[in-house]
Amino acid sequence: MRAFGQERDISAARFHHRLVQIHCFANGNGRHARIVADSYLDKHFGHRPINWAGVFDLMASNRRRNDYIAALRATDGDDYELLLAFVQANTEDGWRPDIPLESQPVNCGHQISVQS
Repeated sequence: MRAFGQERDISAARFHHRLVQIHCFANGNGRHARIVADSYLDKHFGHRPINWAGVFDLMASNRRRNDYIAALRATDGDDYELLLAFVQANTEDGWRPDIPLESQPVNCGHQISVQS
C-alpha cells in the first residue's frame, strides 16, 4: 500500500504529463500544465505547489529544463519513474513555512505580472 504523499505525487505527475501530452496550445503547454497541476494539488490535496523551476528558468536551456524534458519524454513511453522522482524531489523545495502562501515566490518556470 502506498503512503498518502506518494499517491498525491503520482497523481500530480500523471495529471501534469497528460496536460502536456494533450498539447492544446501552440506555445506554453508546459507552463499551463505546471500551473494547473499546482492548482490540482492545492484543491484536491491541500498541498503547496511543486517547485518546478527551482532557481532556474525552464524556458531557457539549462540542466533543470533538460531533466524536466527528459522526465516528460520518458513518461511518453509510460515510464513515470523520472517524472515522479522530479516531482517528489521538488514538492517542498523553496517554500518557507514562515511566509504566507500568497506571498511565496512563483516557482513554475515563468514570471507572472499583475497589471492593474
